[in-house]
Amino acid sequence: MRAQVWLFSPQLHCLATHQKLSEVTYRPLIERFSRRQQQHIEYLSPSLSLHPLDGQSGMFGVLLIEALSEQVFNPILSTLISLSLARSEANIALAAAKEANQLEQMRNTLLAAVSHDLKTPLGSIIGSATTLSDTSLRLPEQTQQELLQSIAEEGYSLNRSLTKLLDISRYSIKTLIPKCDWVEPEEVIGSAIKRVEQVIKSHPINLCGDTILVSLDYTLIEQIIANLVENAAKYSPVGSEIDIQTNYRRGHFIIEIADRGCGVAPEDRLRIFERFYRSDQVKVKGTGLGLAICQLIVAAHNGEISVLSRTGGGSIFVVKIPCEKYELTDIYE
Repeated sequence: MRAQVWLFSPQLHCLATHQKLSEVTYRPLIERFSRRQQQHIEYLSPSLSLHPLDGQSGMFGVLLIEALSEQVFNPILSTLISLSLARSEANIALAAAKEANQLEQMRNTLLAAVSHDLKTPLGSIIGSATTLSDTSLRLPEQTQQELLQSIAEEGYSLNRSLTKLLDISRYSIKTLIPKCDWVEPEEVIGSAIKRVEQVIKSHPINLCGDTILVSLDYTLIEQIIANLVENAAKYSPVGSEIDIQTNYRRGHFIIEIADRGCGVAPEDRLRIFERFYRSDQVKVKGTGLGLAICQLIVAAHNGEISVLSRTGGGSIFVVKIPCEKYELTDIYE
């Protein structure tokens, strides 16, 4: 026997077919059968029959059987196929409902994060600007500079928070597709540090690694490094160094960003990569999205990100991404 399985929703389509059966040939027959909504088997010829596939809401598809011998098709099989497909459709509907629920939860959390984490810098900016614009006040020049500096810093913080909120809303594993090209890690790191220079200006950066070319998405890797370096600065004492090391081992580009901060508690090591999660042990301004964005980007590259405790205090964030390496031996020789 040869068979085809046709489903009516979301539109008439052939779900599965024997390689020697043509979809084009049998589509008109299936269309007529679906319009008649027959609940019994229809024999089109001694060798060709249509078996309705029924679910709780009625007929949802057709099983087409082409018999190559006089063997009779057991209708119990069409019942089993109906049950299997109905269960599959139910699982798909359940997954869609869960995804919609998660999206709604994320929107609610996003709204809470926006109202809490963006209101504070906005209030500071408005307060400083109002004070500076009050002509009845005679502020010392130093005070004016401090207020202007406060506006600049809070504005920068606000811009970084908004950027992360926009990134997390548009990034997903399904839609985030890296556009890889040959890049030099040292150049990407320099660009990433430039993006967050306001946050890390009190932290010397130590960069260590060989000169290599690897196939990565420049923009996305830059974002990972910027978020990790910014994170290291936020959780480290003023003046402490941030160490960045790159290398290439066993087909993987590896970057390690180490700080001398408060470290990550063992119970937080898995949860810190969740959206909006922030440890209760240390109070630092932010949306709790930087590491979640890193996790999404690394996953899109089929890589891994983890955090380790550093000897002497602090944390080491390790990113491993499988990629190709361009051999520079011939160029430098």
